Amino acid sequence: MGQPMDQWLQPIFGGVHEAAHGSLTDEINLTLLTLAIGGLGFLFAYFAYGRASKLPDRLASLAGGGPYRLLLHKYYIDELYDVLIVRPFTYCSRWLAQVFDPRVIDGLVNGVAKPPEVSA
Repeated sequence: MGQPMDQWLQPIFGGVHEAAHGSLTDEINLTLLTLAIGGLGFLFAYFAYGRASKLPDRLASLAGGGPYRLLLHKYYIDELYDVLIVRPFTYCSRWLAQVFDPRVIDGLVNGVAKPPEVSA
C-alpha cells in the first residue's frame, strides 16, 4: 500500500517503486572489502608516519618541495579568497562608510531638514 504521501504524489512521480536490494552475500563482501581497504590505509599510515621513518621527508622534498608546499597551504585557496573576495569587499565597505554615507546619505537627510528649519 505504501505511505499516504505516495498516493498524493503519484501523478507527479508515477507508481511507487520498491527499493532494489542486492543479495546478502554481495553486501557482506562489499563490507569486508571496505574494511580491508581502510585497514590497509591505517597500516600504510603507521609504517609511513608512525615509526621513525624518512618517508615524510622524502615526500616533502619531491620536485623541490613544490607539491608539499601546495598541499600544506591547501592549494592557496584561503589566500586567493582573501585577495579576490575579502579585500575588495572590505575596501568597498570602508568607502561606503567613510565617504558615501557621510556625504550622500547624511547630506540628503540634512538637506531635507534644512528648508523647514530656514522657514521657521
